[in-house]
Amino acid sequence: MILASQDVCTGCAACVSICPQKAIAMVPDSEGFSQPWIDSSKCIECGLCRKTCPVLMAPAKNHDSPKCFAFKTKDRELLRSSSSGGAFTELALPVIRTGGVVFGCVMTTPDFVAHHVMAESESALAAMRGSKYVQSDIGDVFIKCKEALLRGRKVLFSGTSCQIAGLKAFLGNEYVNLTTVDFICHGVPSPAVWRKYLDQRKKETKSKIDCISFRNKHYSWKKSSLALFFDNAKLNSINPLGKDLYFKAFIGNYCLRKCCYVCAFKPGMGSISDITIADFWGIEDIHPEFFNELGVSAIVIHTSNGTKAFADVVANAHVLPVNIDDVTLHNPSYCHGVPMPSGRPLFMRYFRHVKSYETLLKLATRYPFGKWFFSMLMRKLRLYREANDK
Repeated sequence: MILASQDVCTGCAACVSICPQKAIAMVPDSEGFSQPWIDSSKCIECGLCRKTCPVLMAPAKNHDSPKCFAFKTKDRELLRSSSSGGAFTELALPVIRTGGVVFGCVMTTPDFVAHHVMAESESALAAMRGSKYVQSDIGDVFIKCKEALLRGRKVLFSGTSCQIAGLKAFLGNEYVNLTTVDFICHGVPSPAVWRKYLDQRKKETKSKIDCISFRNKHYSWKKSSLALFFDNAKLNSINPLGKDLYFKAFIGNYCLRKCCYVCAFKPGMGSISDITIADFWGIEDIHPEFFNELGVSAIVIHTSNGTKAFADVVANAHVLPVNIDDVTLHNPSYCHGVPMPSGRPLFMRYFRHVKSYETLLKLATRYPFGKWFFSMLMRKLRLYREANDK
């Protein structure tokens, strides 16, 4: 059985969830991204994996004109702890309060691996709040989501557009009790690159990381920072995103999954979700009276189901109708993928072997010099090892 190639596979794991023989597993490739691997001894060639793959069998999309809003919760503490305007939590709370469940991404401690889980309480939503700039592991949440839907429970599923495409393909049918929420996605970085960065920071500080905040508002929402909190508080660091090495690699597009450069699931190409949320960058220029230094969300509603979910939260927030062009002006990833830099192959080939991301980034941006330099370095290293082995 042949699935989508590694260049276009999104890693949604719908094929793993649908396989009746448990013959498929997600295995990291050389770049650290999970790819489906089929155990031929268990495969019965039923074809369900191919029929469920959202890349091979594109799901139906909604091309209607969306309704758009600027959004900021009235709960100041929630606003402070959210990445932008608190849209996700406000949308999730009514689902929990009516006996439903919410699926979203959390980061485990102490390993800080991103993965999807199910929440059944308001307290469990806190870990789902905030951005996680690394690809999450879906695990078995598609199966748990279907079980909850079949029991008649209200479900909110939050994830990337391609993850929701995978969920919809896995479910096969529409469910009135399901609300899907994606976000404007720049792309998903490699978990292995993230792990390398954390290991480097721990070696530099010789300390354990206790907590991570990808979009810390210590300086402000517009000056978000990646904050690392160590067991030795004196070592805590709050780096503006433009100065942090991991974010330089992320924003520079050096460590994204290959499919992100040719993404087929952007909301602007026809939405798969009920609601799309995002940071409302540029709101201070369009509607300066609505700007808040702690953050403003953009909410784009694609379906009648999304309209119903939004109606449940408008009383808890300040809301302003806007145009879709206002949302996309500073959010181009709503419509298309990001360009692949020429230095990406170099970065992804050598990130495991360098001590300094800073050096690697400099060489990746100076491609092809960086390619020559690292080829020479690795050749000398290989010759050195061969000589010592003798």
